[in-house]
Amino acid sequence: MAIIRQSDPKKWTHVDDTEYEAYCKEKGVDPEKYTTMELLAIAAARQTYDFAFIFAGTGLPMIGCMMAQHTYAPNALIIMEAGILDPKLLEVPISVSEARGGYMCSTLSNMADTFGTFAQRGFCTFGMLGGAECDKYGNLNSTAMGGYYSKSARDDGKTGPAVRFAGSGGANNIASYADMGIAMMVQEKRRFPEVNEFITSCTGTRGPKGTKEDRWHYGLFRGSGTTIVSDLCIFRSNPDTGELVLNVGGDAAQGRRPSDPAERSFLSGTVETRTGVGLGLAYCPFSALRLQLDYRTTAAENVVLPDGRRGDGVQYPQKAG
Repeated sequence: MAIIRQSDPKKWTHVDDTEYEAYCKEKGVDPEKYTTMELLAIAAARQTYDFAFIFAGTGLPMIGCMMAQHTYAPNALIIMEAGILDPKLLEVPISVSEARGGYMCSTLSNMADTFGTFAQRGFCTFGMLGGAECDKYGNLNSTAMGGYYSKSARDDGKTGPAVRFAGSGGANNIASYADMGIAMMVQEKRRFPEVNEFITSCTGTRGPKGTKEDRWHYGLFRGSGTTIVSDLCIFRSNPDTGELVLNVGGDAAQGRRPSDPAERSFLSGTVETRTGVGLGLAYCPFSALRLQLDYRTTAAENVVLPDGRRGDGVQYPQKAG
């Protein structure tokens, strides 16, 4: 099946520049700069395609879905777990059950429909999520850190976890039913351990592919891999092993491990390259998005990366101007 995207920016949703500039002035925002969260939303949206079914998690994944629907995937159907199907989002809802999330939706129902009638029956192309931890097989932790039941995992002798997050919510179900997972995370060493403290959602293969530890042996018959979007790069599931590897050279690499040993997976603790992502997105009034992207890239050869290293000739995103 051919992947369909709306690639003509003239057909995207646009925000009046005068209105946007007034908003930036009021909020003290530089209209020429972008934030890390905006970068993640753009990069995640670009992993989707038109006419897909996108199951959105709470928070940043909603912005990523909005970005996709207003640009590359105007005919994508967004699913929100509280029962909202096919909304046309103009503002970012504060939760998956907030009233603004139901604007112009096809169905306003309940979880039985979103997870049963749609996701469990196979109408879930992408599951877009966030998390606190992501391991080498794409498992996300949005539940707890520092132990779960027992005080034995705590150094202070107290019972229960050191940190309790808001998850899972519907994240486990979304990851279990989706054909492909998409997760957005800030690139930090603590967020990318080799093994999570807790597995909330299996967005990837769960374990080594073809073993009793993979998702299919655990009864999750749907799913084919995951894409992890960070503010440094994009990781994809290796189709042979299931392990996340650095995506070098864009979609053509298809998640396979680069032949150059310098281009390692994130488990080595270093990321030698950055893959090209769209930049230049900023917030606009009414919690919508100013959908103006700059795709200009330049070869990274002899370009000093932010941490002092030099690039290796891959495409490296550059800010406009």
